[in-house]
Amino acid sequence: MLEVVNVPAGIRHTPIIATDLSARTRNLLFRNRLRTVGELDGLSTADLLWLDQIGPRAATEIVDYFRHLATIGATRETFQGDTPTIAGLPPHLAPVPISSLALNRVTVAVLDQWGCQTLGDLRDWDLARVLSPAQLAKLGGLVDVLRTIPMDKLAEMSWAEPGGVGVPALGAELLRSIASAKTLDEEVAALCANLGDRNRELVLARLRYRSERRPTLDELAEAVGVSRERVRQIVTEHLRRLATSGLRLPIASRVVREIDLAGGIASTAVLVERLSAEGILPDRLSVSPLAELSDAGLVPQTGWDPEIRVWVGVEGHSAWIETGRLGDVVGRLKGKVRDDLRRVGAVNEPALEELSPFDAGHAATLVTPRGKSYSRVLGYLVPKPSSDSSMVRQARKMLAVTTPLPMVELHSGLLRSPGLDPVPPRDVVESVLKQHPGFEVAGGLARLSGKPPRSEVLSKSERALVEVIEEHQGIILLREMVDGMKMRGFSQAMTATLTRSPILSRVSTAVYALRGRRVPDHLLSARRNEWLDSRST
Repeated sequence: MLEVVNVPAGIRHTPIIATDLSARTRNLLFRNRLRTVGELDGLSTADLLWLDQIGPRAATEIVDYFRHLATIGATRETFQGDTPTIAGLPPHLAPVPISSLALNRVTVAVLDQWGCQTLGDLRDWDLARVLSPAQLAKLGGLVDVLRTIPMDKLAEMSWAEPGGVGVPALGAELLRSIASAKTLDEEVAALCANLGDRNRELVLARLRYRSERRPTLDELAEAVGVSRERVRQIVTEHLRRLATSGLRLPIASRVVREIDLAGGIASTAVLVERLSAEGILPDRLSVSPLAELSDAGLVPQTGWDPEIRVWVGVEGHSAWIETGRLGDVVGRLKGKVRDDLRRVGAVNEPALEELSPFDAGHAATLVTPRGKSYSRVLGYLVPKPSSDSSMVRQARKMLAVTTPLPMVELHSGLLRSPGLDPVPPRDVVESVLKQHPGFEVAGGLARLSGKPPRSEVLSKSERALVEVIEEHQGIILLREMVDGMKMRGFSQAMTATLTRSPILSRVSTAVYALRGRRVPDHLLSARRNEWLDSRST
C-alpha cells in the first residue's frame, strides 16, 4: 500500500531547511528544487522515489516525519525557539530589508520563505533551526556591526532617501572599517579592508590613493607580476561590487558638499584649507581619488577639470561650465596673470583674488606650464625661475651702465620707469632677479651674469645719452644734455623722454647723473651753482 505525505496546514510555508529531517534528505529535496514543506503535501512514496537520488530510505523518512508532525498537531510555533538569535535590535535597524544585506541568495531565499523580509522580522525566530552555522555566523556578524554604527552615520553611508532605511550590501569587515574612518585617507583605504595585500595595492593605485597620477594597467601588471587583464579583472570586479552595494562614503561626500558650498568649483588648496582644520583632509594628496570615487557611484557627482585644475560639483557644472561663466573668469585671470608677468615678472595676489573664485596661487598656475612653482613674497607670487619682463629689462639697462648696483638704488630707478606702476616692493624685485638666470644678487648688490655689450641692452638714444653724460664727468645740466643730444641727431622731445629713464638719477634741480655713479661733492656743488647762475641771467 502506498503511503502519502500529509503536511499539517499550519506549517505548509515552513522552509524544508527548518525541519528536523536529516541533512542528507534536506539537501536532496533542495537539489530537486523543493523549498517548502507544502510542496511535499500529497506526494506518495512512489512520487518521492521518482525524485532525483531519493531512495526508499529517504522516502520512508519523509512520510514518517510528517505523520509524526500531524500526530502532535504541529504549527508554525513548533519551529520557533525560546531564545531568539537576533535580540536587542535597535529600532532604527528593524525596517532594514534583508535583501539589502551582503548575504548570499540562498540565505535570503530561506529567510524570505520563513516570512522574514526585514531585520525586525528575525527577532521572533530561533535562526539556528533555519540557517546553517556559516550562514548564521555571517548574518550575526553583520547585525553585530550594524548595532555599533550610530543611526546618523548609517544614514550617511547609504543612498536611501532622507527618512528611508538603507544599509550598504557590504560585509561586516568593510562596514566596520568605513564607519570607523576619521579622515578621507582612512575612508578610501577602508574600501579595500577585505582584500589581500596584492589586490588592495592594485585597487588603491587605480583609485589614485595618495597619488597625483593614476598608474596604467600595464605598469601595475609589471609591478605585481600578473597579466594586464588580470589586473583589470581584479580592479573592475571590486569596484563593481562597491558600486552596486548602495554605499555612499560619508567623509568623501562631505568633501564634495564642500565644493558646492565653495560655489560649485574649488581648487585642491581651497578644499584642504577648508577641511584640514577638522582633520578630514591632511594634505592635497588626500583628495586625489575623488573623481574615481564619483565614477564608482560612491559620492555625489564631481569631477576634475584638468585644464582649469579645479574640482567641479553638480552645482558648479550647471552654474559655471554650462553657462560659460567659468571660461569668462578664467579668461580675465589669464589676462591679468599674463600682464603682471610681462610687466614685472611677478603676480599680484590681492588683485587676483578680487577677480577670481579661486585662491590666488591657483589662479596664477592656470597660465603657467605644469611643474612650475612659485614663491610668495609680500603678497606677490614669484615664478621659479623668473623670465624676462619689462621690469627685468629696465634692471638690465641700469646694470649695463653701472655694475654692481645696490638694490636700493636699482629699486629707486624702477620707480622712475614709465609703464611699471605699481612697482613691486624691493624684496619682491630682489626675489625676481634672484630667480632670473641673467642676474646675480648677493649682499644687497645686483649685477649681470656675464658682461653683455651695451649695444645689446641699450637703445641707440640711450647709448648716446650715456656718452654725453660721461663726457661731462658723469654729471650734467639739462641744457647741456639737450645740446649734446642734438649734436648726435636726437630732438629735444626725445631728450625729455630720456630724462625719465631709470639709468638716470636727478641729483638736483635740472642736474642729472648716471644711476649708481658716485658724484664728488665739489662737482655737484659746481653744477648746482651753474644752474643758479643761468637762472639769474
